Amino acid sequence: MAKNGFKIFDCDTHIGPHADILEGYLSESEKRRLDSWEPWKFVDPSNGHSWYTRYTRKFLRRLGSAEPEKEQKRASRDGEKVRKYSKEEDMPRPQAEVDPAERIKDMDQEGVDVNLTLPSAWFGAFTADQDVELEAAMYRA
Repeated sequence: MAKNGFKIFDCDTHIGPHADILEGYLSESEKRRLDSWEPWKFVDPSNGHSWYTRYTRKFLRRLGSAEPEKEQKRASRDGEKVRKYSKEEDMPRPQAEVDPAERIKDMDQEGVDVNLTLPSAWFGAFTADQDVELEAAMYRA
């Protein structure tokens, strides 16, 4: 699906798949390391998926702005749709998190050759901790 000989890489899938999906790929010893993160685990009541909010970062300044915004706008933890889609079939497929065939359909629809997906925790959570082995395990998963 290369465009004019260029492959399209998408690195905007940076907070998925969800932690509960990744945990299935961790060894028992790695899962035990994750136990200490339980106080920072968030489970979305609408779908049962989880992620971790330890060491969250705040993004108060938008690219190109000199001053920080007074209030940080949050992504959709309360079910609010962040992006508007013109047609229902344009919406991301919920099963793309767990089914590679569904992920590839999403990628084909968007013209993407490669997805870069980082572990599900709010951005920076695993990279900010001192437990490098757990961070590496989450990336591997």
